[in-house]
Amino acid sequence: MFGVTQVGHRIIAHITGFLPYLYYPISDEFKAEKLSVLQDRLNTHLATASPSNSVHRIDLIEKRIRSTGKPLPFLKITAITEQSLQKIKDKYILLCSSTLFEDFFSDPECVYESQVDTLLHFMHDCKIMPMGWAEIPPRKYEALSGPKVSYRQPEFAVRYNDIAPHSPPPSDTAWRILSFDIETTVPDNGFPKHTQNAVIQIASMLTRSGEPEPYLRAVFTLGTCSPIPGAEVHECSDEASLLLGWRDLVLDNNPDLVTGYNITRFDLPYLLFRAKHLGLGEFPYLGRIKVAETIPRSLNYSWQDAPMIAGRLLFDVYKYARDHIPQTSGMGSLKLGRLCAEHLGEGKEDDVDFTMNNRLQAGGPEDRCRLAVYCLKDAYLPQRLIDCARLRCLEKTIEAARVSGVPFNIYSIYGPTLPDAWRLKAARDEGRVIRDI
Repeated sequence: MFGVTQVGHRIIAHITGFLPYLYYPISDEFKAEKLSVLQDRLNTHLATASPSNSVHRIDLIEKRIRSTGKPLPFLKITAITEQSLQKIKDKYILLCSSTLFEDFFSDPECVYESQVDTLLHFMHDCKIMPMGWAEIPPRKYEALSGPKVSYRQPEFAVRYNDIAPHSPPPSDTAWRILSFDIETTVPDNGFPKHTQNAVIQIASMLTRSGEPEPYLRAVFTLGTCSPIPGAEVHECSDEASLLLGWRDLVLDNNPDLVTGYNITRFDLPYLLFRAKHLGLGEFPYLGRIKVAETIPRSLNYSWQDAPMIAGRLLFDVYKYARDHIPQTSGMGSLKLGRLCAEHLGEGKEDDVDFTMNNRLQAGGPEDRCRLAVYCLKDAYLPQRLIDCARLRCLEKTIEAARVSGVPFNIYSIYGPTLPDAWRLKAARDEGRVIRDI
């Protein structure tokens, strides 16, 4: 679990003790004395597939399946791993046909909540609110010594039941926000292809939430570039240096949130696929976990294939605008310049069309400077939209994630199309369990 303390320290909590589980309805006649026999039977059946006991424990509990119904008996079967959970489902169906237990299961294929992600079970059971505050009391955690999974953050271990939700402090902690934009060469017709078109510029704006201006403006350019007042210009002799230089900037500044305009569908996947094409094996490690690779899931550039960056929030302003901001300007109203003109009262004075990229890149330092200024503007405007008090796009997304009971990144990517998450949150609020689909 990743977090920021009230004084601004970035930390990682290794949650221990919480295991995946599922529910099976059981007859009223089933007695608790049979639980150990059932657990032994299941582990015996699973021994051929798993060398250790896959079933951690079985509890006899009561749960509702309707908000107005009476509590019914259920078996809560807790597994060692999520992989074990699926094996338990398969073996359990076979086991229920045995003479020892067949009278207790009216429908052994009726399973509850085996499809729920363990992270959601943890958050709901421990009442951990997405983007909320949590308290870990003194002497309930243990600082980790030796090799760390992160680059430079404090890490500690804590049992799941020692974490408690906490009300927000009087003043919230400032986030570090990275907003970025890329420029590539373009083919004569069609869309840029990562196997053919180079990344020629990456612009970045780093801001602390609540502050009016970025604390760092930086642009990486392929080739020489004239100076830009107020910005760091990193001239790169080759594309590999450009990509790896930007990766180092991300790791050095360690942002909490990464944003931009259409970054989840184009900019970020393109960078990852392009780096892979160039054989830059170290590039995809953009997150807070050393071994966690940021993996693009397909070349379709769809919202649901957005790559996740370990330990960082991902917020695409374009997707938010498409889903939540009324389009009042007709065709092209979702273009960044038009959106900013409508909601910020400012646009892009020198709007460089992407068809000019090749010519500007092939020109001199002044030409590449013109493209860099445009790229910096495209990195800055999404941050300005986030800061817009009229839109409150980030605040509204946080509120929606809390209402739906899912992590920020999941809601940010999938948005309102989360029926299972809504069902689970509603069931927990009403004390119910939900059946697998």
